[in-house]
Amino acid sequence: DLFSLLSRVAVPKLRTCEVHDITNLLWSFAKLYKIRPDLIPHVSMETPLVVNTSVDALSQHDLSSFTVQLLISALVSVATLPCQSHGAMWLFSACSQEVAKKWEQIPKKSRSHVAFSFRLMRLQNCLLANSVAKTVTQICPDMHSSVSRPRKGNNKQQKGKPAAQAAPAMVVQGV
Repeated sequence: DLFSLLSRVAVPKLRTCEVHDITNLLWSFAKLYKIRPDLIPHVSMETPLVVNTSVDALSQHDLSSFTVQLLISALVSVATLPCQSHGAMWLFSACSQEVAKKWEQIPKKSRSHVAFSFRLMRLQNCLLANSVAKTVTQICPDMHSSVSRPRKGNNKQQKGKPAAQAAPAMVVQGV
């Protein structure tokens, strides 16, 4: 119930928080969803409120002033969390476009987080992920291999893994 308490305390104050505090809150909820799925029922009511309030607070800032670390943190967090509100979709799109503009500043090792966020978003909202991928590759063609959709025919279930856990193959062709 720590995350429930955290959301009750943080949500009313998010509009006055620093950007890194807001993205850290999103990241902590995303991390919880990833490593402690058994706790998800305890925070499922708070998650949309945290996401939507965070999006509202972040939208009051100029995303172009965000560091690449903050942009990627927000991008991965919103792709990980199961909240697909208009605000969450806006944040995914806006952060992706800012990442595209700063692509050359992103260390190669960190670029895998961008690819990961697009794979996650495709599981929740494939149309959004594909549309954003098309937009960002127009801004930065070098992003193509990181945001392209999985190759057709390679979405088969891997032996011994449920389909949701099978690792999608990424290719350079087709967005």
